[in-house]
Amino acid sequence: MVGDQFLLIYSQVSSNTPAATLFTIGHAAELYLKAVALHLAPTKAAKSYGHGLSGLLDLMHANGLLLSYTVKESIRDTIMNRCPHPIEAMSDPDFLEYTINQELYWVAYYLSDIKYLGSEHIRAPETFGVTVMSRNPYWIPFFKELRQFLDWPTQSTFFDSIAPNISHGQMPNDAKAYLAALG
Repeated sequence: MVGDQFLLIYSQVSSNTPAATLFTIGHAAELYLKAVALHLAPTKAAKSYGHGLSGLLDLMHANGLLLSYTVKESIRDTIMNRCPHPIEAMSDPDFLEYTINQELYWVAYYLSDIKYLGSEHIRAPETFGVTVMSRNPYWIPFFKELRQFLDWPTQSTFFDSIAPNISHGQMPNDAKAYLAALG
């Protein structure tokens, strides 16, 4: 699973690199979501889903998956794209939801633009504020649920990138612990 390679990188990135951190976790999420989508509809091409994770999340919800991971276009439009004054934003009833889920919102709506943060880009807001964590525990249940659904990794596969890196990899112990938590 190629998504595991992005998880390996994510487990070792720094929150001092927010664009790279979001890009990495976003692509891990995209690849996992597409793997599940292909499992659900094997005749549909993965490329047809594009980088739109919000649509893939809708597909997951329709199949009873990732029900606690939702994004609302209204939050994207009122909080992310308008970048309201902090006092105005905090009075928005959706602000807390955005705050808790902001990494998901950024990768769901702007994955293809994240690499352009801080420069001219196509769709992402020109003015933005986002807090990014490295090895954010928020993502563990997300990937754990998808891995369980896919029965990944299987016992007989040699494509498991995570297990060998946990047991033999030259990576920090906190990165190993994060990856081990994925199940």
